[in-house]
Amino acid sequence: MIRAPVLLLLLLLALLAAPAAARGESAAVSGIGVEITMAYDWRLPRGVAQVRWIAGEPVFGLPESRARIALAAFLYARILVVHGEARDALIRRTAPAARALAEGAARFAPADWMLQTDALSMPVYPWSLAESDEAVSGRTYRVSLAESSRQTLYGRLKRDEGLERLLLPAAPLILFTALAERLSAAERILLGRVITAVNQHYADLAPATSLVGSDHRLLNMVAAYLRERDRTPAAAPRLSRAAFVIRSGDIARRMGRLHGREMLCGLKSSLARDKVAGLFENYMTGDQQRATLRRYGEGLDGVAGEACDKAGVHTARVALADDLRAWLDLARPLRKEW
Repeated sequence: MIRAPVLLLLLLLALLAAPAAARGESAAVSGIGVEITMAYDWRLPRGVAQVRWIAGEPVFGLPESRARIALAAFLYARILVVHGEARDALIRRTAPAARALAEGAARFAPADWMLQTDALSMPVYPWSLAESDEAVSGRTYRVSLAESSRQTLYGRLKRDEGLERLLLPAAPLILFTALAERLSAAERILLGRVITAVNQHYADLAPATSLVGSDHRLLNMVAAYLRERDRTPAAAPRLSRAAFVIRSGDIARRMGRLHGREMLCGLKSSLARDKVAGLFENYMTGDQQRATLRRYGEGLDGVAGEACDKAGVHTARVALADDLRAWLDLARPLRKEW
């Protein structure tokens, strides 16, 4: 299975040169949505939730099921941003369940979670799921996903007020649970990988990092990744392992150089050595990895003494993203041998 840092790297590379996500300034040209209604009574052992999908026009060229994965990822990222009190607990709870999905599990099943207050113990998870045609009266979270005229995605969350300490962390868990039941086996694996990547992104951030807008940036990264997974690439020529290692060294050197140039300009980089190492380990022996990462070091060292060139960094990002996708097509058949 591809490790979380590797998937995060691929998500980031998929959007290296994209503009910042729109936040409603441009008129939406398409969209989908979901309503999560949560009814909680402290006298019962668990709450009752209902998930109702709202059909709309296709977004970002994604099939409906993949668009729903992107929408669920946006809701999760938004909750991680606005509900810092539960951020670490949510990541800890979802991590093993997401890994299980990525490894082929049929259900999203995090461990039970009780919220302790001064007077009560309230169940954040699990909830009983009602059918979409049943009558459920409670607080509703409405999440929508739309594509702007600028061809970027933006999400919106409108929610009824009340019981925020319980319902904010519960909403994405309920949505992941309901969504996993409707996805194919291959799409459940994608959902698990996406949740893992979102967790990794927010877990890796420095405490002082601003989270403003990060949910929209992550939404567009996830959508770009899902759209790329939906394409069937033409058969790539098969390289010998020796030729593949040489090609990988060239890619690694460019990654190291781009990372150094990003650091010179004070730009956020997805190309730190540990993430790059995680990519190559899926396709190489230990000795081949070390040789490849030496090329990364060469590229990084070669930046010393250069001046910041943001325009050049942008151009290099676009070229690297394209070449990395081609490299992955060459790498896939070799990965299957291990």
